Amino acid sequence: MDKYKLYEESKLVIDSMMSPSEPLSSLEWDLSKTAVIVVDMINGFAKAGALYSDRVEGIIKNNLKVLETYPCDHIFLCDHHPDHAEEFKVFPAHCMHGTSEVEVVDELKKYSEKGQVIFKNSTNGFLEPEFRSWLEKSDKEEFIITGCCSDLCVMHFALSLKTHFNRINKKHQIVVVENAIDTYDISAIHHPGDFMHLMSLKMMKDNGILLRRIV
Repeated sequence: MDKYKLYEESKLVIDSMMSPSEPLSSLEWDLSKTAVIVVDMINGFAKAGALYSDRVEGIIKNNLKVLETYPCDHIFLCDHHPDHAEEFKVFPAHCMHGTSEVEVVDELKKYSEKGQVIFKNSTNGFLEPEFRSWLEKSDKEEFIITGCCSDLCVMHFALSLKTHFNRINKKHQIVVVENAIDTYDISAIHHPGDFMHLMSLKMMKDNGILLRRIV
C-alpha cells in the first residue's frame, strides 16, 4: 500500500463528503409504513459512564426533533449487558443490567415509554431476536435511523437492515439522519471522531442508505 497515494485518495473522499445533505423533509413519508429507530440514546453514552461522550450528548436535541416531527412507530435499541459480557474484552464495561446507564435519556423518555424498547447485547441491534420478531410481523418499508455511535451501532444496524431488504427483494427506504447521529472521540490515533463519523457516513451512503439532515 502506497502511503502517499492513500493520503491523496483520503483527501478526495473527505472532500466528496463535506457537502451538506438535503433536509429530511425533502423526502415523502407514509407514516403508517414508517418507523424511527433510535440507537443507544441512553445514559451510558449520553450522560455518564466509561463510554460517555459529549458528542453524543450533543445530538439529543436533534433526536428529539426527529421524534417530534415523525409521529410514527418509535423503536429504541438500547445497550444492556451482563457483567461478564464478551464485548467487554474490546470495550470498557458499560451499560450493565441494573444500572441507570441502560435507561433512555430523560429528554427522549416519553417517546420510549410510548414506543418499544429493545435491549441488545452487542453493537448490532438487528441481531436481537426481539427486533427480528418485530420486523417479521411489521409492514414497515421506511426507516429513519438516529443515535450513536455512527461507526459502530448505527452503521452495523443500518447496513444489516439494508442488506436484509436487499436479500428478500422487498421495497424499502432507509435514511440515516446525519446530524442526529455521532460517535465518540479519543485522540487522533485511537478513534478520531470526525474522521470515523465521516467514513461511516460514506460506507452507509455507498451501500444505498440515504443521508439527510433534520432542520
